[in-house]
Amino acid sequence: QVGESILNMFGHTGGCIDSLQVDFRAGKEGSMSPFTFDVMNTLSDMQREGLIRSICGVNFPASALQELKQSGFHFDTNQVTCNLLNPNDYYGDMEKFCKQTELDGKPMKIIRDSPLAGGLLTNKFCKMPHKSRSRKGAPLPQNMTPSERWNYNHELEGTWLKNYNQRESTGITRNDLWVPFEKRVMDTLDNIALKHRVDVASVAIRWAMQQDHLGSVLVGTNLNARYDSEHLFTRPRDLRRSFAVHLDEEDMDRLWSVSGAKPYSNEFEDNFELGYDPADLSNTKLWL
Repeated sequence: QVGESILNMFGHTGGCIDSLQVDFRAGKEGSMSPFTFDVMNTLSDMQREGLIRSICGVNFPASALQELKQSGFHFDTNQVTCNLLNPNDYYGDMEKFCKQTELDGKPMKIIRDSPLAGGLLTNKFCKMPHKSRSRKGAPLPQNMTPSERWNYNHELEGTWLKNYNQRESTGITRNDLWVPFEKRVMDTLDNIALKHRVDVASVAIRWAMQQDHLGSVLVGTNLNARYDSEHLFTRPRDLRRSFAVHLDEEDMDRLWSVSGAKPYSNEFEDNFELGYDPADLSNTKLWL
C-alpha cells in the first residue's frame, strides 16, 4: 500500500522523488513499530529502482536506527529536535551511531529541528519590557505564539529545568523559572550576540550549525508571524546573519554551560568530544 500510494501521487510523472521522510512510530512499550520494517523494505526497493533518491528519518532514536541498520536499512539523515533548551536527542547514543555510520562508509547526517525553540531563543524574549511581563517576570501568555507557549511548557519547564537543576545542583522551580532562565540563557546569548554584532537568533542557529554530523538546520515558518504592533520578525534578513558569524570555543563552552544538556557520567565525558569545527557552509543557496 505504501508503494502504491507513492506511485499514485508521483509515479505518473515519470520522475524521481528527491527525498522521502519516514516518521518514527512507536509500538508496544515505546519500541519501534514492526511495520517500520515493511515500510523500509518497500522504500528501499523503490530507491533501487530509481524512484526515490534519498530516504530520511524523523525522530528515530538511536536504538531503532541500530535495529534498521542490522536489517540492512539506511537513512541518509535523521531529523531531531536540537536547541539550547533540549540538545539531548543527538548527544549520547545518537552521536555514537553517527560516528559508527561514518566508519561503515555510509554516513548519516542530522537535521537539527527547532534551533530557536519555537521562537523563545530570539530577541523578542531578550530584555522584555515590563508591560509584557507577569508579576513574576515571565512573558504574558497573550504575547506568545502557540509554538512559543508549547516550548515554554515542555522544553523550558520540562527538559531545561530538570537537567539544568540536576547538572548544576540548583533549586530553580517552575514558579520562579523565567528570571533565572533569562539571566543564564538569554543574557549569555545576548552577550555573545553583541560580541559578534548579530542578533540572538543568529547565535542560537549558529550554535546548531557548528555541531558534528550536520545535515541541515530547520527553522519553522511560523517565525515570520507578527508578534506585536511594532515589530516584525523579518526572517530572510535576520536569519542570514548566522552565516556571518563563527562561534569560538569560548562561546560554545559558555552556551553549553547554560543549556539543557543531560548531566553525563564520567565514563561518557572521558570519551566525549564537542564538535566546534563547522561544516562547509559556503554554498548558502542550499540553506536559504
